[in-house]
Amino acid sequence: MTEGEFLASDRACLENSVTDSTAIEKYSPLHQIHVDAGASFTDFAGWQMPVRYSSDLAEHHAVRTAAGLFDLSHMAEILVSGPEA
Repeated sequence: MTEGEFLASDRACLENSVTDSTAIEKYSPLHQIHVDAGASFTDFAGWQMPVRYSSDLAEHHAVRTAAGLFDLSHMAEILVSGPEA
């Protein structure tokens, strides 16, 4: 496989992950922190998520020389049960 090629299974997965552009956008609990830090955002399955804070090159260098974090708070699931739920 050369750079830029997709396997058939990858393409199917990508096509199934496309969301309706009219969907309601959701925000993670950390959204305002990302805004205050100067993030650029993208749609991720209906969630407005940070994609970068500076240039791609600067972020690559930061991750390679220090550390990188990814906000996964939009993936949390909470189970509520009981008579008052």
